[in-house]
Amino acid sequence: MDIVSRLFVTMFDYLNKNCEKELEAYLPETLRLTFAEGVQMLKEAGVEVDPTGDLNTEAERKLGQLVLEK
Repeated sequence: MDIVSRLFVTMFDYLNKNCEKELEAYLPETLRLTFAEGVQMLKEAGVEVDPTGDLNTEAERKLGQLVLEK
């Protein structure tokens, strides 16, 4: 238990010191989109997406960008 406790303290101290910008984007709740919602957001942004297929890397990056903008 002592090792785990020290590990978490060390991890959070590091994050607070070195990842301030990233922590500002922290959301208290996990953002969840259904696949259909993500596909719709991409379509509205002009990205061609197969609604029954998987998102490629480019589409995933664009979706991440769209979510950040909202």
